[in-house]
Order: sequence, then C-alpha cells, then structure tokens
Amino acid sequence: MSTPSPKPTPTRRGTLNFGLRRKSSAASLTPSVGSAGSPPNSAPIVNGNGNGHTEEPIADDNASVSSKTDKRPPKKRMFSLLAPRASKSSMPSVDLNGHTQEPSEISEAGSDAAVNGAASTASLGSSFFSSPRRGSGANKLAVEALTQEKKRLEEQVQTLTTEKTTLEADLEAAKSETQRLSEEAEKNRGTWVAEGAKAQEELAQKDEEVKSLTATLEEMKEELTRTKASELELAVYKESVTSDLEAKLAENEKRVRETVKEELGTDLANAQKTIELKDSTIERMIAEAAALQEQLAAAQKEAKELKDEREAWIQKETDMQTQLGKVKGAGGCSIM
Repeated sequence: MSTPSPKPTPTRRGTLNFGLRRKSSAASLTPSVGSAGSPPNSAPIVNGNGNGHTEEPIADDNASVSSKTDKRPPKKRMFSLLAPRASKSSMPSVDLNGHTQEPSEISEAGSDAAVNGAASTASLGSSFFSSPRRGSGANKLAVEALTQEKKRLEEQVQTLTTEKTTLEADLEAAKSETQRLSEEAEKNRGTWVAEGAKAQEELAQKDEEVKSLTATLEEMKEELTRTKASELELAVYKESVTSDLEAKLAENEKRVRETVKEELGTDLANAQKTIELKDSTIERMIAEAAALQEQLAAAQKEAKELKDEREAWIQKETDMQTQLGKVKGAGGCSIM
C-alpha cells in the first residue's frame, strides 16, 4: 500500500505575485542549467516582497541550502497554466504588502535585480533577467491601453459634469416654475372660492324658484281638473234643463210656446255665456300653464348650465392642484 505523497508547502516567495512567481521558479531552476559557468552559491535570490531586490547567499552555507532543498518535497510545476512571459509582463501584480505593481514597475524591478546579480554571475543574469526586455512591447501596449482608458474616463467625467450642469439648471427652472404656480394658485384661490360660493348661492336660488314654479304648476293642474269637472256638471245641468224645458213645452206648447221660447232663449244665452266664460277661463289657464311650463324648462336649463359651470370650476381647480402636486413631486425627485 503506497503512502500518499505529502502536499508541497507553499513558500512565501511568489505566492501573491504571479509575475515574480515565474521569475522565482526560473531562479530555482536556472542554477542546474548554468552550473557549468558559475557556482551554485552565487545565484541571486529574489525576495518574496516583489520589490525586485536580491539577496546574495553566503558561500559557506552551501550544505545548509542543499540540505533544505533535499528535505523539501519535489515542487509541482503549477505555473504551466499561467500566461506566457510576454503576455504576463503586461499584467499588474500584487506583492505581499498589498502594493499593486504595474508591468513597468516589474520590469524596472527585474532590471535592478539583473544589475545586482551581474557581479556574481553573468550567465545567470543574462538568462534570467533578459525576459522583461522581451515584454517591452506588451508594456507599451499596456501603457497605450491605460492612456486610452484615461482619456475615456476624462471624457466620461466631462460628460457627467455637463449633465450635472444641465440637471442643476433644470432643477432651478423646476423650482422657479413651482414657485410661480404656487403663487398663482394662492392668488387665484380667493377668486375661485368666491366664484364657487356665488355660483352655489345662485344655484340655491334657482332651486327655490324651480320648487316654487313646480308648486304653482301643480296648483294650476288641480284647478284645471276642477274646471273640467265643472264642465261636466254644466253639461249634465244643460241636459237636465233642456229636458225640463222640452217637457214644459210639450205640456204648454200651444199656451206658453212664445213664453217658453223666450225663457229657453234666455236660459240658452246665459248657458252659452257661461260656457264661453268657462272656455275662455280654460284657454287662459292652459296658456298660463304653457307659459309656466316654458319658464320651468328655461329655469331647469339655466340651473343645469350653472351646475355644469360649477363642475367645470371644480374640475379646473382639481387640475391645477394635480399639476401643482406633479411639479412639486418632480422638483423633489430632481433634488433626490
């Protein structure tokens, strides 16, 4: 049964800075490649803080360094998924102190480390610190990209400043319009209230007039009904008188023909006059009823017009109040 291999313990060097991680790995692998030209104890070691300074190992500690290397488990090459060195040089990195390094800073740090390590070994310096030079084109592209981004952000700031100025002007205009509408509403409020009260009084008066005319019309209808009843009674009386006269005439036809004829003529004349008087009274009452009906219709029409005018004033006041509320709400939203 095979025992699982121990997990590699992460070192402080190159854990947070992807750019220096490749360099540290290269530094750990380079002495085995270029050991023929330089001793192993002269290779510069890059600090894990990402500032680019190198530490020179002491020549007498070769045994301790080799023993530490032997005790350490074999490293797994975990940087195989990283980007190539040329594209990696254009990425910003973060060191252990939380400082973000731009690609230009990493290149400068690598150049300083190359100068410090050139005194110990020329072959290791040329093989290790020559890589930032290959990423100079990417650095230029990154600088150009940052410059374009800066220009774009400046244009956005200018646009936002212009929009802010426009919004402030709109806010001032909305405040002025709100103040004007408020003053106009306060100025017209008294007039609207007075006109509404006056229209209400006129409407009440017209209602009283309509009620009075309606009562008068009802009385005239009752009188007309009584008059028609009187006509019926008169007709019955006429028939009764005629029958009586005819009976008397039949009994005393020869003796009192002339007298009865005169009496009948008088009675008929009186009855005719009475009928004509009643007819004229009925016609007069019908004409008065028609006139009152026209007056009632005119009064009802005028009352309806006054009511419509009052509702129009109320609707106008409601619209003004709604518009004032909208303007105030718009001013509040603009302030928010």
